[in-house]
Amino acid sequence: MALNLDLWKLLAGLGIFLFGMLLIEESVKALSGRAFRRIIQVYTNGRLRAISSGATVTALLQSSSAVSLMVLAFVGAGVMSMPNAIGVIMGSNIGTTLTD
Repeated sequence: MALNLDLWKLLAGLGIFLFGMLLIEESVKALSGRAFRRIIQVYTNGRLRAISSGATVTALLQSSSAVSLMVLAFVGAGVMSMPNAIGVIMGSNIGTTLTD
């Protein structure tokens, strides 16, 4: 079977994905109020809290990819800090391992 790579479809798909991420970031910026930012900060402040939050949300959603995309949008919107995001993504990977 021959590998037929269509470069234009690859670039179009990548462009649509990046555009979608931009829209999600802008929406999170517009919709996040002080209470939402505070909740995210409280539940992800500290390594163990961030890891346990990531594992819990992944167990509830059954998708570490969805959790990772949400975390990326939160970091891009300035709602979550990068060290907290790293902890949540680590917890997401742990949650995927535990729920399989």
